[in-house]
Parts: sequence; structure tokens; C-alpha cells
Amino acid sequence: MVADFEGWKKRRFDTEKGIYWQKPVDDATEFTVSGYMVNDGWAGDAYRPTINTFMYANALAIYEVARLCNNQKLANQYYDEAMLLRKNVLNLLWNGNQSHFMDRFTKRYPDFDFQFISDAELNGYVPWMFNLPEDNSVYIQAWKKIKDPNIFYAPFGPRTISKQSPYYMVETRTPGARSGIGECEWNGPSWPYQTSQILMAMSNILNGYNQQIINKADYFDILKIYTRSQYKEGKPYIAENLDPDTGHWIADFPNRSEHYNHSTYNDLILSGLLGIHPMPGNKLEINPLIPDSWKYFSVDNLTYHGHNLSIKYNKASGLDIFCDGKKLAKGLGLQKQLIDIPTEKKQDPVPHLLNYAFNNKGEGYPKATASFTNGKDRIYDAIDGRAWFDEYPANRWTSLGSDNEQEWFEIDFGKEKTINASELFFYDNGSSVLCPEQIRLESWNGKEWKEIKTYKNLLSRTSNILRFKDVQTFKFRIIFTKKNAAVGLAEVKVGTI
Repeated sequence: MVADFEGWKKRRFDTEKGIYWQKPVDDATEFTVSGYMVNDGWAGDAYRPTINTFMYANALAIYEVARLCNNQKLANQYYDEAMLLRKNVLNLLWNGNQSHFMDRFTKRYPDFDFQFISDAELNGYVPWMFNLPEDNSVYIQAWKKIKDPNIFYAPFGPRTISKQSPYYMVETRTPGARSGIGECEWNGPSWPYQTSQILMAMSNILNGYNQQIINKADYFDILKIYTRSQYKEGKPYIAENLDPDTGHWIADFPNRSEHYNHSTYNDLILSGLLGIHPMPGNKLEINPLIPDSWKYFSVDNLTYHGHNLSIKYNKASGLDIFCDGKKLAKGLGLQKQLIDIPTEKKQDPVPHLLNYAFNNKGEGYPKATASFTNGKDRIYDAIDGRAWFDEYPANRWTSLGSDNEQEWFEIDFGKEKTINASELFFYDNGSSVLCPEQIRLESWNGKEWKEIKTYKNLLSRTSNILRFKDVQTFKFRIIFTKKNAAVGLAEVKVGTI
């Protein structure tokens, strides 16, 4: 964590101003106001509320972990780092004229040096994701815009920039993209990724700020909009961005956009709407933000500190909390409160495979070879640490196109290793590539291959953990018996448990 923090500080910290800068595209938000202002949607380098908030949160995380490790010196260092950054963000990135946290240009643009961008962007709410702003009547004024239909509020929104901006929806297709296909502009479209950030920020405000601008009805309204946006042709769906007024998906590329896993929906329901807040120690904080009209809700089988929690609300009788089947509290109101939880149960350690097969660069050792590799696949995708089972994007090894009766996949460690387990993830598309009928694991003793063990009844598209007695070997090999189809591996792990 320290290395990551210091790496960002070295690359993106302005020592003179005491804040961080970022290219919007490196923030995953290309074609923003700053980019349009300098006539380059891929540029617009600026001191941004986003990167500075994330670095503030990173510093606080190091502080908290250092305290848990009894490293007070390190804790003090990063607490001071966080507090100084917070002070500078409040002093430098708050635009009092627009009542919003906003980007300011870097020296890269002499004509705009340290000027605020012209229009408020939705990312100005990101500081509340980690409770950076002070609790006062000044900063909270920014949240009036989230409810204003002429600024951010929209039926499938929120919009990522103000509707009043001259750059609002000026284009929805990145130059060079195929005609008629939308792309990744942050000039007004609604992005589920950022909407989830705004909802996290709103939840924090309702749980820790003394204010009268945002209420739980506002939170539920934006949550419903967020829910409504995640549909296509009447079915649940998520892509990259959508028109905030119509709900039409703009960036919706087959085999790409539907893989955008940038929704924290479950957390927004459990921690946000139902107000279940995990925390250290034998405590649970709860503060439901449900509408007053709700008659009941129930959460069951929620794992918490080694316990199984159930939280049940009935408007007539109140809130009941159960832990491992025993009632901890009965008839509570919906106000913010702390609940005592029994001491954390000691958990059985989760077996962890020390993987000697990992190589995500495809260089040096360990080396991967195979009896045959389909031309569209890459052999090192099977040892890059990622187990993906979708056809696209492709990340696998297959023998598709081979005439071999048997196939094999080999890993050369480069030096002798002691192994006693392998975790295999078989790729299976249901037709041309199928899970093997059986496999035989083998080890190389320097002269010949020796059988380790044969396995049947293997599972596709999931983990197969195979254990065996300790073997010392330089190489590891899998021999496949096929089912009249090619075989494939999404990922191979080999090592010790």
C-alpha cells in the first residue's frame, strides 16, 4: 500500500500546490469539460477532485492498517499526509462561485494555468465518498444540483456534466469510431460507474452530516433511477454509458460493454438503503434509509465477523436482529444505532495455493508449452492469473483445430519445485470445446515423465482443486483425454497448499 501511494505521489503530485493532477482519460473519464476546453478530448490534464479524494482515502487506509500493526510512526506519517491533502483540496478545488468541487488546469495549458474548468461535473461529488468535506453549510450546497433537472438530475441519470454546459452531449461518438455507434464520452451521458459513486457519497451524507439538503427520499429516488437505467429491452443489463433522458445505451459494444462490472449494486442496497455498516470490533452500526411507506424488509444469511446475521424489519413491531439464530435485539427503531455482536468466531484457515505457474508477461520462467494451440488463443493466457470463461474477451488456451488423439499442456518451472496441488479451470463453450473426460497429471524428474495421479468427473467453468502427495519436479504436465471435442484451460495453477 505504501509503495502504491508513493508511486502515485512520484508521478502525479505537485509539490508546490500540495495536490495531485491527472489526465481525465487516466481517470477513466475521457472527453470531459477540460478536454473540450483545450480542444483535445484525450487531454485536459487537471488537478481533479477524483484523484485527490482517492489519495486521501489511500493515506487514511495506510494509517488505519499501520495502527493495527502497532506501527505508530507510519500511522502518524500517513495521517498527517491525509489531513494536509484534505486541507489543500478544500482550499484549492472548491469553486465558491459555482458551489462545487471542480477541476483546475495544470501548467500544461498556460492560457488556463490553475483556472477552474467552466462547468460543474458530477465528479465533484466524489469527495463525499470518503467523507473528505467538512460538515458545514458551505460545501453541502453542491448537492442542490443533484436534484435540479437543468443540471444533473435526469430520469435515467444523473448526467455527468451540467445540462447547461455548452459541451453537454455535443457528441456521443469518439472520432474514429464506426458510424452510428456511441462511445466513451463524459460530456453528459449517465455512467453507472459514477452513479454508484454518487450514491455512496449520498449515503455518507445521510449517515454523518448535519444538513437539510439531502434526505433519504432523495437517496431512494436516485437509487430507483440507477436501477431503472440497468435494463435493455425490458431485461436486466449493464453496459458503459446511456442517454440520461431516454435510457438508450450509447456505448454498447458486443463482447465488450456488457463486461463492464462497475456496479456496486449489492453494497448500495445492504450498506446504503438498509444501512448495515460493517466496522472493526464487536459492533455493528445500522441506520436504514428505507422509505417511510415500507412495511417490512428482511436480510438473511449475512456473514459478519464469523457470524450469521439476520436483520428483519416490520413497521408494526420494529427492527429485530438475530445472530447465529439467537435474537440480539428486538423492536428497535430505524434511527442510527450501534449493536453489540458476540466476539468474532475463529475461522478455519482457507487453503491457499502457493502458485508456481504464474506468468502474466509471457517472458522467462515459468514457461508454458502445449501439444497444439489454436491460432486465436495465447498459451500464456492460461497462466496469467485470470480465469475467464466467456467467449469474448478471449483469455484462454484451447486445442481447437487439432487432430491429436490426446493433448497436453506443460509448465517448466525453470528450477526444481516441490508441488502437492493444482487448481484447474477448464474452458468449455458447450460445443467445440468441452471439459475433458479425464486428465493425468505428470511430473518430470530430469530423465522421464512420471504419473502423479489421474482424475475424472471434472467440472467446467469453475475451480477444480486437485491434491496429491509431495512431488519434487522441474516440470508439470497435464495429459487430456478428450470427449470428441477440443479441450481448453482458462487458468492453470500449480504449487503447494
